[in-house]
Amino acid sequence: MRSHGARVLLSDPYVPAEEAARSGRAGAVPLGRAVPSAELVTVHAPELPETRGLLDGRRLALLRDGAVVVNTGARG
Repeated sequence: MRSHGARVLLSDPYVPAEEAARSGRAGAVPLGRAVPSAELVTVHAPELPETRGLLDGRRLALLRDGAVVVNTGARG
């Protein structure tokens, strides 16, 4: 999907891929597949046991050079 000319990908374990596709705003993919191709990653998740380590060192190492990470989630 595209927004302002950008390809938008969504990775959310609580949003079924079919629902994201129906919205027409974002394509749903696993986080591990989205991170290596991203120029911008935004995180909107609170810190919970299941989100702790969401963007750990292993995933951050997959980011391309110059990629930006914006964390807007309420983190501890």
